[in-house]
Amino acid sequence: MELVKKKIFPFALSLVIALSGGILFSQLHIILPWLLGPMFAVLLAKAFLPSVFWPAALRNAGLICLGLQLGSTFTKEVLGGMIRHLPLMGFTSAAVIGFTVLAAHLLCKYANITLSSAAIGSFPGGLSQMVVLSEEIEDADEAVVTFMQTFRIIFVISAVPYLTTHFLISEHAGAAGGRGQDAAGAFTVFHGFLLFALAVLFLYAGKKIKMPIPYLLGPMLAGICLNAAELPNLALPDPVLAASQVAIGAHLGRQMKISRNQFSASLVFITVLSNAALILFCFLLAFLFHVLFGYPVGEIFLGVAPGGIAEMAITAMALKLDVSFVTSFHLFRIFVILFIATPLTVKLLKRKNEGAKNA
Repeated sequence: MELVKKKIFPFALSLVIALSGGILFSQLHIILPWLLGPMFAVLLAKAFLPSVFWPAALRNAGLICLGLQLGSTFTKEVLGGMIRHLPLMGFTSAAVIGFTVLAAHLLCKYANITLSSAAIGSFPGGLSQMVVLSEEIEDADEAVVTFMQTFRIIFVISAVPYLTTHFLISEHAGAAGGRGQDAAGAFTVFHGFLLFALAVLFLYAGKKIKMPIPYLLGPMLAGICLNAAELPNLALPDPVLAASQVAIGAHLGRQMKISRNQFSASLVFITVLSNAALILFCFLLAFLFHVLFGYPVGEIFLGVAPGGIAEMAITAMALKLDVSFVTSFHLFRIFVILFIATPLTVKLLKRKNEGAKNA
């Protein structure tokens, strides 16, 4: 009875709310209805319901499905293109990170928060990773970091797909990367077992080495291996992809924490301004590379935008853009942020705090 009260009933209610949000957004023809609808519905429900429950296992299952779909788009030709795009990936990653560092200094100055909170709250490195990181820095405020990261996710996931759909899609739309449904016809039970075994192997290895987002990247690497071996790959049907988006969107809504009593008006205003400026900066960066080198502006914008890899990949799939191109940019930036920029920032902030104590 206790299990029903604490887990089963709250989950059933959350599922109904999430699906209702997806159906509503779908009827309103809002971009990414099965991701954004559940996210906003569950986020809103948290304000009125005593308990909203969404199992992490469902979110992980959604990421696995998305990872398999992403992996199927990485053909040999795409992987070769990634190598050619490395200089562009490096430059855009450095530019976006540099802009967030500048924004962090402005937040620190005008919103009356510590530089540690501003820097960690501004980095597009993932909500959970940045909140955990804030716990390691003495003068970083976990509540402020959570608010800033949550607002950035909401703002970016809402604004970037809208901008891409209404202002950036051109004749390039429809040239999505990957093999598509044709490859699915040749996909056999043997290939399914092979893909499953590889996905489990990469997922297990990813968790062991603390790979970021292992439930997404592990299955994606499995799909890439099948493509590299020129074996038939899996193309998931649309209902499965929609269900995976519901699982991810509802989890995002459940995870987000916003309390209006904790933050000043100046912090909210500067956070809105800095996120809008970052999206505008990414927009201009994408347009510049479109003009100079002919890159499809919608794809390069999704690639450099400060959203999560899952959300931007789903956007690319919905708009029939080159998913592998978009994903490769985000993969590169994730590794740069988590393994280079973040450790370096932590080291500098700790050194700064120690220096302030000794002064």
